[in-house]
Amino acid sequence: MATDVPTPVASAHWWSPARICQLIAVVLAVGTGLLVGFGPLGQESTTTTTSDGVVTTEQHSTSLADQLGRGVLIIIVVPVLLTLLPLLFSGTTHVVISWVAAALMGLGMLAGAFTIGIFYAPLVILLGVAALLATIRRVNAGPGAVG
Repeated sequence: MATDVPTPVASAHWWSPARICQLIAVVLAVGTGLLVGFGPLGQESTTTTTSDGVVTTEQHSTSLADQLGRGVLIIIVVPVLLTLLPLLFSGTTHVVISWVAAALMGLGMLAGAFTIGIFYAPLVILLGVAALLATIRRVNAGPGAVG
């Protein structure tokens, strides 16, 4: 005998404003990570002088991927994982994990504030809004609510 058990993605309570903010945050984390990791963040110039006295200057852009190699994946993967994490939980756990993700992302942004951290400011704000929305929804649902 088959019973219809709703999956978390299909159920109506899953698509709350907090989760929509968190889904947008995932897309923003991927985009920011790719921009910061592979976008031009600096320039290098090389000047050479030939024996004839001709001076040649070459300039090219550099990215973090050029400087860090595979290490740039940490800059991309960690924020994406932090934004995905709250989507895996529901109820009170969802609220707590939402705040933890926002706080960790905020600390990461502050730690890298003078280099790449500022690029993640919109993501931190969005995660904070999502955590606040999740808290409001949970408080309004009451202590016995399941979702």
